[in-house]
Amino acid sequence: MSISDFLQISRLLLSIHLNAVSIAIAVENLHRFTCH
Repeated sequence: MSISDFLQISRLLLSIHLNAVSIAIAVENLHRFTCH
């Protein structure tokens, strides 16, 4: 496993993590709007 492979995998994991965070924030905002 080379360094470039590792960088590619870590970049992919980072983008997945950021997508999950943005989805969680959107869901949280949606709950806030529907509750009030």
